[in-house]
Amino acid sequence: MNQFMSEKEKEEIKETRRRNLKRAAALAVIIALVARRIRTRRRKREAESC
Repeated sequence: MNQFMSEKEKEEIKETRRRNLKRAAALAVIIALVARRIRTRRRKREAESC
């Protein structure tokens, strides 16, 4: 960060970074849940075909 930024601007950057991290974490959780669901569904299908 450069020295010419005001404290307010620095705080805003911190806030957006924090928000982006939260969004990324939420997306990761959703993706993990969906992936797990797909995996279990595939396993059930394989069990039925035996």
